[in-house]
Amino acid sequence: CGEILTAQEVVAATGHSWDNGVVTKEATTEQEGIRTYTCTTCGATKTETIPVKTLSVPSVTLGVSQNNGKIRLTGNVTDYENIDNYYEITGHGFVYITKSLLGSKILTVNTTGRTKVNINGIGSTGSYSYSMTPKTTSTIYAVRSFVTYKNSAGKTVYVYSNTIYTSYNGINQ
Repeated sequence: CGEILTAQEVVAATGHSWDNGVVTKEATTEQEGIRTYTCTTCGATKTETIPVKTLSVPSVTLGVSQNNGKIRLTGNVTDYENIDNYYEITGHGFVYITKSLLGSKILTVNTTGRTKVNINGIGSTGSYSYSMTPKTTSTIYAVRSFVTYKNSAGKTVYVYSNTIYTSYNGINQ
């Protein structure tokens, strides 16, 4: 027929090579966010949704150690780096009472006869500490760390660690 055909090289598609993506809309507690990915080969883009942020109540742990005749209490707020994104932390500290005075009551800041220690300042990792001098090395104390925050209604909420029973002579969970 006189038509001249030119051979063409067939190149297999390599697929996209997506970058790590950029958050183009932050997720909030009310709306999903968006992350946009760009192909490093051809510049095409794709998006994916970022789930709505859920609020989890901050939690606090308590560590106890003994040193030089004192009981050292260490509180730690978990996920402290992200807490301020959701909550206004209003306080933190410790409550303690002798085990005999506590009896069968639950230890809170409202427990009659307890000692409450408010700590000013908190470490960048969410830790804070206090040293107490026990009445005797065998006096057993019930101890809890706490953190307070304002909830969405503006009400102050207390969050406590588990209770630890301790004396200078030893620690009992």
